Amino acid sequence: MGVSTLLILLCHSIAYIKMPVVLHYAISFSNIGVDFFLFLSGMGLWYSLSSSTTGMAKWYAGRYTKLLVPYFTVLLFIEILKFTAGKQIDDGIWNYLFYITSLSFYVSHNAAWFIAALIPLYLFAPWFYCLIKKYQWIASLGLIIIHYLILFIPLSYTSDLINDILQNIQFVVVRSISFILGMTLGRYIQNNKKISIMWLMGACVIGGG
Repeated sequence: MGVSTLLILLCHSIAYIKMPVVLHYAISFSNIGVDFFLFLSGMGLWYSLSSSTTGMAKWYAGRYTKLLVPYFTVLLFIEILKFTAGKQIDDGIWNYLFYITSLSFYVSHNAAWFIAALIPLYLFAPWFYCLIKKYQWIASLGLIIIHYLILFIPLSYTSDLINDILQNIQFVVVRSISFILGMTLGRYIQNNKKISIMWLMGACVIGGG
């Protein structure tokens, strides 16, 4: 997780630091830290779900608390600094609340997309868990194929809003494949099972590398 975080920070540095083109191109590959992070998150949720004895309501409460409390704590600090510097709410309080919940990402791509992605992934994680536990790789590959089918939905609607929402959903979906693979391999690691290198390579190819 630490390495993934450092890679993510390194990737974002190219937006703020001027550097040679070759170095800029090389550092852009550190974007894979996002996929590592989602992969490890999926693995961690597999362990969490397999050891949960409190019921789904408490499991959801625990996961979202661990996700949203740090997010809103950091966001509160940042927003206080912005308002101290003279920031104003120009679009109305409801649009502002829509933004800080990260849900506006799916409409305008301008919020914390990682939080916006984890909210539905946590929601569907127990369903993924049940499918993978019962059908193993068949379920995993099936879920990945469904994700790819979502990517092929054409963005040719007359409504720009619908096109934007679909495009942002696709943005999240393509990264969610790493999360599914993390849950799948979490099962094997937890049970100390070996996996064929061919299966692993195939999963990496299908999962986007």
